[in-house]
Amino acid sequence: MKSFGLSLILMVLVLYGCSKSEGQLLFERTCAVCHGLSGKGDGFYAKKLNIKPADLTSETIQNKSDADLKKIILEGKPETAMSPHQLSLEELNSLVKFIRTFAPAR
Repeated sequence: MKSFGLSLILMVLVLYGCSKSEGQLLFERTCAVCHGLSGKGDGFYAKKLNIKPADLTSETIQNKSDADLKKIILEGKPETAMSPHQLSLEELNSLVKFIRTFAPAR
């Protein structure tokens, strides 16, 4: 009976992990600590920063082109905590696609 319970828990964890996109997993691992899980710029470290992380749900960010977002991610933003990230093209595309999910509904 114990092994059935463990198997069930493992299966739920695997299915939960599979339901997340690569972009979401990457965001949670590398971006959420500053930008927050909801992308509002309210992550754990945000309150410790002099310049607050961007609110990824804002029109300012959502109106940027994919190319602009990719450039910011790859090059960072000088004089802020936004450091450059080395990502593959696939990871970069997945991350930008996930950032687009923060766009407010119209």
